[in-house]
Amino acid sequence: MKPIQEIFTALEQPKKVVITTHQKPDPDAMGSVLALKHFLEQFSHPVTVISPTNWAHFLNWMHGSAEVLDFESHKDRAAALSAIQEAEWIF
Repeated sequence: MKPIQEIFTALEQPKKVVITTHQKPDPDAMGSVLALKHFLEQFSHPVTVISPTNWAHFLNWMHGSAEVLDFESHKDRAAALSAIQEAEWIF
């Protein structure tokens, strides 16, 4: 863990970021990862959000949910693995 002051200065240089959550993300989890995604994108960080599994369809109204990769889904697995391998930060 780093002090918050170190994290704020680190935001100045864009880093490749992966954000993940627990299986079957609930509204709190999905909302949190998407909020962090949008926050980091304001600092020009390329962000990939990966969920280990699918989520309830009623969460699809959340801005950015269509871009979340479902790792359990075979079509997204390669993209998710690539994003993880290239990530400089993982949340």
